[in-house]
Amino acid sequence: MGLGAALPRWLRITLVVFTVLAVVAFSALSAISLVAGALVTDTDTFVLSGQNMQPTLTAGERVLSIHGTSSDAGTIVTFDDPTGTYPALVSRIIAVGGESIEFRDGIVVVDGQELDEPYLNDVRTDPGSVSPPAKIPDDYVWVMGDNRPVSGDSRFFGPIPVSSIRGGVTLVYWPPSAFRKLDTR
Repeated sequence: MGLGAALPRWLRITLVVFTVLAVVAFSALSAISLVAGALVTDTDTFVLSGQNMQPTLTAGERVLSIHGTSSDAGTIVTFDDPTGTYPALVSRIIAVGGESIEFRDGIVVVDGQELDEPYLNDVRTDPGSVSPPAKIPDDYVWVMGDNRPVSGDSRFFGPIPVSSIRGGVTLVYWPPSAFRKLDTR
């Protein structure tokens, strides 16, 4: 005599229902996982290790970077380290191709206009060791960290090609207490 015959009818029906529900749930979750994976394949996650973006981003936070995000001024981006020291860096785009950038008494000036940078908390910007070009070349951007005194950025390695941008940082997801969508401006 099989195990099924020894079980009461109500228990056999319950087991069949739960088995069917488990198969349906597993199939649905698999389909959702495949669709979600296809939607988010153009993302990277990064663990921040430096202080160059404080107070906007802090060391130890984990961020989501989405490929194909705008490379407009104000966008926080991840990009290939032009010095080759690190796999990637995180900074804010300050100026884009065709714009001019200069430093006047600790203030960043783009196309003759003082840049409004409330995220700096009144910290002055030193020019660095690389003078900006008269105009940022097309398909290049000038990037700087929000914590200017410690940030290694375009002031030290020059403008970076747009093609080296991995994506725009849009979300802090770890630690849970720091979870937030970023307002990049």
